[in-house]
Amino acid sequence: MSKTIICTATDDGYAEMALELIASIRDFPQGREVAIGTIDLGLGAEWRPRLAEASDAMPAGRWDIAFEESRVRGREWLIGRICKLFLPDYFPGFETYIWIDSDAWLCDWSAIDLLLKASARGGLAVVPDDWETDRIKGSLTLLHRWLPPVFRTPSFKHGRRAGLPTGALRRLFRAKEFNGGVFALRGDAPHWPAIQANMRRLVSGRGRIFGSNQLALAMAVHLDELPAAVLPYEVNYTGWPMACAQSGRLVMPQLPHRPIGIMHLAGRDAQRADRSVEDDLATPDGGTLRRTIRYRPQDTAAAVAARAAA
Repeated sequence: MSKTIICTATDDGYAEMALELIASIRDFPQGREVAIGTIDLGLGAEWRPRLAEASDAMPAGRWDIAFEESRVRGREWLIGRICKLFLPDYFPGFETYIWIDSDAWLCDWSAIDLLLKASARGGLAVVPDDWETDRIKGSLTLLHRWLPPVFRTPSFKHGRRAGLPTGALRRLFRAKEFNGGVFALRGDAPHWPAIQANMRRLVSGRGRIFGSNQLALAMAVHLDELPAAVLPYEVNYTGWPMACAQSGRLVMPQLPHRPIGIMHLAGRDAQRADRSVEDDLATPDGGTLRRTIRYRPQDTAAAVAARAAA
């Protein structure tokens, strides 16, 4: 495990959640051996010492791709959308790199095991975007008058704005959407230069920085034809979970209610802003359990196992 590093990035706005992510990793015996790297996106005096103490390395984020200042407009947090694509430059010397967004936390170590196993085969270990489960969210658009209309998927939208050719757009439309909030790659994987080149291509013209990082990953697989292992949703879950009434652990809402590996709070603005926000989560036995979907030490698989052993 010393050859693996789990990476994230944060500014003051997500610093509390980043600490929760690190704590959730360290809750597991394996997590006390793995390295953790945090990229500083502009932390202030309150949070920087705490994140530095919790992390094994904390380099400062930078614009790895040059932009005109007018495109940034003070949104320094956008660095985080780019730096995740340059992890070997920030943390050199590791065999495997795992990225987890700072608004996520580790519920079950099985997610890390799957990411490591998949990436060990030389491919990109990644989870489909939940958006794929409901393509009706896309809107119809015409590429050309003589072609049938297609849905404007996120990849299509960002790719068209960036000026990708029609053939590439149609290939991306038919392909899986990836969620860039959690992924793993070997340090020597050919994906890194391809992903970085894709990102430069996307944002060098009219493409947006926000959202293009996920498209850069998808392009490496679907256009550059580099290998990928598509992992189940519980490795990077962004939906509404169920909760086990007995243990409090978060589980998938679909049978057989597998444990959630990584709970990702993407889009959960109220919960991200205030960890005291609670929700009524359905339980597999038909009841409800009121609790937060943010990290709680008692809800990880390691804590449940410790209670059972006692």
